[in-house]
Amino acid sequence: AERMQPRIDQINEFGADMAISIHFNGFEDRTIRGTEIYYSNTGPNQENNKRLAQNLHNSLIDEMRHAGFAPTGRGILSDRYNRYTPDIYARIFAHNANTIAENGHNPANCYDCQRLLILGNNPMSKNMGSYAGALVEVEFLSNPQVVEEFIMRPDSLDIIASGLAKGIIAYFENE
Repeated sequence: AERMQPRIDQINEFGADMAISIHFNGFEDRTIRGTEIYYSNTGPNQENNKRLAQNLHNSLIDEMRHAGFAPTGRGILSDRYNRYTPDIYARIFAHNANTIAENGHNPANCYDCQRLLILGNNPMSKNMGSYAGALVEVEFLSNPQVVEEFIMRPDSLDIIASGLAKGIIAYFENE
């Protein structure tokens, strides 16, 4: 939580309408592939978060397809998912117990504390985000076919940037 808080605060202080965190996924099963986008389905921006995630997903998939790559759309997903074992969560919650309690949640059993911090709706944050947010997992770097056919293309970053830009424009056009 401590590493993410300065980012959340900077986004809030800037007055940004949105925050998009861009990543490449990985998994032990090297056949897994696809584009997925996480959004926070709670809090005051939940409808905007979902709309942003859907626009980004649609535009990124369209742009990749238009560039001749056969993308796999894995959809938009809640940012609350079990990334860690219960033991690890218990330690994380204990370490952040004061902040969790100050935000009106139970540190011993904090449902929303499993959310991605950067999207601004995790009670372990001292200050919540005031923006629409999405975390983009462009593709799986662990899949050799994806790396060879898309990631290593000289224009792959341009394709990604163009797809995300079109998703942002679509988000604002559909306000």
